[in-house]
This record gives sequence, C-alpha cells and structure tokens, in this order.
Amino acid sequence: MCRRVLLTGALAAVGCGGGGMTAVTGTVTCDGRPVTNGYVTLVPDGPGEGASGQIGPDGRFALSTFAPNDGVRPGRYRVRVASYESEARMDVPGSGRPALPEKYFDAAKSGLTVTVEGRRAQTLDLALTKD
Repeated sequence: MCRRVLLTGALAAVGCGGGGMTAVTGTVTCDGRPVTNGYVTLVPDGPGEGASGQIGPDGRFALSTFAPNDGVRPGRYRVRVASYESEARMDVPGSGRPALPEKYFDAAKSGLTVTVEGRRAQTLDLALTKD
C-alpha cells in the first residue's frame, strides 16, 4: 500500500510538469538593499511556461511553475520584478507606489535575462538599481 501511494505521488508530479524542472532560488536587491516584497517572474523567450515567486522580507524568493517550489523548465527567460512601497488596491486604479523603477515591471524593458540549465539547482541574484 505504501509503495502504491508513493509511486502515484511521483507520477502525479511528473504529469503536472514536475519532470525536468530546475530549482531556482535567489535574492533581489536594489542599490544594495533587499527588496522586501513583490514578485519575480520569468517570461519565456519562446513557447513554454513562465515561472514566478514571491519576494520575502529578506529579499529571497523561490520560483514555481505549476505548484509551489516545483522549479522552472530549462530555457532562456526575460525577468520581471514588481514591488510596491505602498499597497496597490484592485478597486483603485493607479494606487500603490512602486518601490522600483518602472522598467523592472515589464520583462520586455527590464534588460534582465536568465538562462535556466537543466537538472541543476540555480541561484539567481538580481542586483537592481534606481538609475
């Protein structure tokens, strides 16, 4: 019985995108200080799934594609980082004061790219500037 449950769990992980995933963790800083909230998002350069992760109060994040902490598929990605000094509200357009320059909120304009390699955990440290 125990073997059947473990095998089913392993197959379910592969069936939901778990196969071939790479663990990607890292930190986000701006002008040398940790970014304390927000999200890091990887947008694929071609077809495929993106990945994202919430930035913690220490600037650390772990990326997920299908399920929490499942990792990222190997490939080349553009990077988007979004963080606010004050909370953005869904019912108030334009609310929330960005903590980062606007360019980082758009993967096409951020100037940040990353290549995720297969089956090897990677660390992605993003050192942003206000310039």
